[in-house]
Amino acid sequence: MRSLVIVHPSEAGLCIFGIQTAGQSLDYVLGRINEGWLSTETVSSAEMKVHIGRVAEEKGEEFEAHVATHFREPQWKALQRVQLKSLGAPPDLGDVDVLTWRCDGERSIAIECKRLKPARTVGEVGEQLLKFKGEARDRLDRHLNRIAWLNANPDVVGARLGIPRREREFESLLVTNVIVPLQYVANLPLPPDRILPLSKLTEYVSKISA
Repeated sequence: MRSLVIVHPSEAGLCIFGIQTAGQSLDYVLGRINEGWLSTETVSSAEMKVHIGRVAEEKGEEFEAHVATHFREPQWKALQRVQLKSLGAPPDLGDVDVLTWRCDGERSIAIECKRLKPARTVGEVGEQLLKFKGEARDRLDRHLNRIAWLNANPDVVGARLGIPRREREFESLLVTNVIVPLQYVANLPLPPDRILPLSKLTEYVSKISA
């Protein structure tokens, strides 16, 4: 992100840069802005912060809709962005990105959709793992709290959403846009086989629909 070396900080100051490095930096920054992946902490203008937030929200919603389409088959029904407070849950639980169930009531799955930027460096891998350790209030913990509430209130959820309920609990699934380090971590509260990249989702749905 910092590809320029300012030797003399003035209007006519000397600036040193490498053409290739500057080009890579520009591609990185513009690409992150376009995908909504640039951290708002790295920009100073309020307008850019709003823009990045809006792009991230739009891209995230598109990704959730794409995940939901995999379950809209004759055997499955799926709802996107189910607000748990509308079912009687505490407001701080937020929403389930995709809630899907088989029409015969055999399986019900609460899906957390995460559109994550690819982790290419040791620092990026570490940052991603820190956000999904399952510790208090991190991204994985919030998802697991939603699952716990759904399974503690199956009759309410089933009646409100029209889900045929049997004795099975709501399953948990984390779907990401890319292969992520989380899939290779054994000590998470969410088993690795419950973390899928989007590229494996069609195969997964076929398997559980059989």
